[in-house]
Amino acid sequence: MEKSLFDVFFQSTYERIFKYVTRRISWDAEDVVNDIYVIAWKRKTSMPTTPEEQMLWLYAIGRRVIANKIRWKSRLNSFNRLNKPLLRTSGESTEDSNSLIMEILVDLPANLREPLLLVEWEGLSVRDAATLLKITESAMTKRLHTARQLLARKYSDLSHSELA
Repeated sequence: MEKSLFDVFFQSTYERIFKYVTRRISWDAEDVVNDIYVIAWKRKTSMPTTPEEQMLWLYAIGRRVIANKIRWKSRLNSFNRLNKPLLRTSGESTEDSNSLIMEILVDLPANLREPLLLVEWEGLSVRDAATLLKITESAMTKRLHTARQLLARKYSDLSHSELA
């Protein structure tokens, strides 16, 4: 792939990848995105040909880069709860209900949170998300169902406790 083709690829995917990263970590998002594209450039010979497959390919690279960044950050800092990648960025304002949802998402187990985010926020199909996470579609469906139930239950509990 020529540099000019990669530039077009970069321009067409950057915004989605940046949003994907910032929804998972609130610190060093630009560095993480840059690392994703550096790896993509180095592995450009193995890049899929269709736009949908290219996005899945970038998401897979992104998952590994984010995981590495979180491991690095947790070794660097002694914070026990640093592995909460959904913390809001400082300039972002949200309503109370969105704040509650963010709290709940942060506390969901990673194996439930990631499928929910991929399908609901990234707009991936169940099949694509399952492929990305390297699990079966039925396992993905089960995780989504469990995550949605847990999210609804915790939201109900938290919103009722705040009213009391």
